[in-house]
Amino acid sequence: MTGPLDALPPWLAPVGPTRWTILAAALALAGCSGVPVPPAYTQEELATRCWRTGGWWRAERPDSLISGHCEYRD
Repeated sequence: MTGPLDALPPWLAPVGPTRWTILAAALALAGCSGVPVPPAYTQEELATRCWRTGGWWRAERPDSLISGHCEYRD
């Protein structure tokens, strides 16, 4: 007698939870990368855009959470 589990590929055969655990862990780790994402724009590019649009660039310390920001007159 054949059932729905007979149509599964051999690597998904119901042999125990270990194979599913390894598969789930591999899929979970595949999405995690150790490579840091660089910023989209440098501080110089942001400052230039700010000046071109009529704002004042306020530079902060490089190690600050807010490295710099643009202020506009209301």
